[in-house]
Amino acid sequence: GIKVLGYIQTNSLYYETFLAEKPQSADWVQRDKNNLFKTWGSSYYRWVPDKNNHEYRAYLKEAIRKGIQEIGLDGINFDNVGEGACYCEMCDSLFRRWLTRKYPDPVKMFGIDSFDHVIQPPAPANKEQIHDPLSRAWIRWRCESLDEFVGEITEYARSLKPDVILLA
Repeated sequence: GIKVLGYIQTNSLYYETFLAEKPQSADWVQRDKNNLFKTWGSSYYRWVPDKNNHEYRAYLKEAIRKGIQEIGLDGINFDNVGEGACYCEMCDSLFRRWLTRKYPDPVKMFGIDSFDHVIQPPAPANKEQIHDPLSRAWIRWRCESLDEFVGEITEYARSLKPDVILLA
């Protein structure tokens, strides 16, 4: 009756060895407001992957497939699923598209004609109530993006093994 689970770290890539396996993975890394690679805390050798990046998601799915189908795991523990903000051009574009779908009349809520030149606002510096409508929308977008990521990898794992155990 013992179940065996695998471990997948979803919030850091040890680039010194990982680049040898996946040279393109440098394109999967979250960027800060200065377009620099984000790292896991002060660990310069642990890049933080962008969960909105479809190549990174494909890599995770391959790890899930190998664990379930090749190794025969009963489940997977996904560690550090939460994510920080990524300010790369792709994420800015995804945010603008989300805003356009969610708020078809930007003048009404934001006082602007379109979202064509909007970039993501900085993360709130404190825990006070946020009044800026763009910052509030950005937080909602980040929540929905994370939900979409978790939903996609969950659905994929369950397509391989309907009774798979998933932890996060």
